[in-house]
Amino acid sequence: MAERRFRNIGEYAREDKGETLVETVDSHTGGEVTRIIIGGVTLAGDTLLEKRADFMAKHDGVRLALTREPRGHRHMFCAVITEDKKTDYGLFFMDAARYPLMCGHGTIGSAKTWGDLVDPACRSVRIATPSGVVHAEMDRDEATGRVSWVSLVLDSAFRDEGFVIVVRGQQVAGDLVCVGGYFAMVAMSELECAGLLTRESSHEDVVRLGMEVIAEANRQLRVRHPTRASVCTVDVTEFYWKGGSYVVYGDHHLDRSPCGTGTSAKMALLHNRGQLAVGESVCQEGPLGTTFRGTIIRETTVGDKMAIVPKIEASAHITGQHRFLISKEDPFQEGYLL
Repeated sequence: MAERRFRNIGEYAREDKGETLVETVDSHTGGEVTRIIIGGVTLAGDTLLEKRADFMAKHDGVRLALTREPRGHRHMFCAVITEDKKTDYGLFFMDAARYPLMCGHGTIGSAKTWGDLVDPACRSVRIATPSGVVHAEMDRDEATGRVSWVSLVLDSAFRDEGFVIVVRGQQVAGDLVCVGGYFAMVAMSELECAGLLTRESSHEDVVRLGMEVIAEANRQLRVRHPTRASVCTVDVTEFYWKGGSYVVYGDHHLDRSPCGTGTSAKMALLHNRGQLAVGESVCQEGPLGTTFRGTIIRETTVGDKMAIVPKIEASAHITGQHRFLISKEDPFQEGYLL
């Protein structure tokens, strides 16, 4: 490489010209990316939900810039770490299509980032999320001191009800399960019998059908959370089988990991069927062959629904720290999707 000093991007950016520098730390959990915003955005509000609402109202362009090309891509998943008065930190989520209420892999990625880059001595954190307070414990590598494993206890997961919808002219039966937001869960055997999909189908076919199931579920079903009226849509599809699943969400995105909330949803469904008891575990495999371990900690209730408190265990890896320039002179300051 040529021995030249490149100007620092901070020196180059012009605030007086409406340019913004957004700083992130990127990681992956089982292959699924998390881009955590750690600087460049000032949020108003006292609570996490107030800060999230402020971001949605005033800074949605940052979401679009970081989750779409040329700074990101449709498969990018982002989160914002904020100060929180009652916990170690607050965390809310976003992708190219929406603001999810909960994300397991992203929360595990945040614990890895916090434990390695903010508080290298901590072994547990309490995290405020839009779905409630969650707790993460961290194992550390004896040689490096870095976080090597994260155990995340979520607030709750519950099966709501069964459903039958029509997709591509075929009747498809499944279950609505809520882990922050609603999953439409369909057994792969159901799809095979209908001639819609198999485990050997291409990922493109999985994503295409997954998005159709989300759209048809929202068109044909009425979703009502027992305690939160604002949670009223199906946002995720999970096609599952023993030991694994495909999880589709966002803007035509297939989760590369086994999916933390997806693993929790599967445990809630199995528990509802009497096939997984409190204290028992599952090992869930994603499309890359990476695995998450899930355990039912205890039973609880959400409104009038019987629910579980799930624990997810996985490892995450930091991939980089970045400073993104968002300029009004850029014709793609809010990115694009093809």
